[in-house]
Amino acid sequence: MPVASRYTSRMAKKITLATIAAHLEKIDTRIEKMDTRIVKMDDRMERGFAAVAEDIGDIRTNMATKDQIIALHTQVSSIESELRGMKRDKLVTRVADLEEEAFGGPRG
Repeated sequence: MPVASRYTSRMAKKITLATIAAHLEKIDTRIEKMDTRIVKMDDRMERGFAAVAEDIGDIRTNMATKDQIIALHTQVSSIESELRGMKRDKLVTRVADLEEEAFGGPRG
């Protein structure tokens, strides 16, 4: 039959106030290190958010307004219409020149 292990008072580790104080001191040191890391991370995040806010401000300052975009679209549409008209006029003139050259006069 197996022998059962029994817990005896000799097996117990003595915990004194000094060992508790040492453990608490280690914990306190770890917490201080964590606090330092958190403060550093917080500073980095603040700088990052400040940079993003500055970039957004720059975009708002330099970005075209809706009215400006509409005006630009109107100008582009007008230019496109003019170009289409010029292209058509040039094409008509070119066809007339070719008819003159090929047939001796306009057909049509």
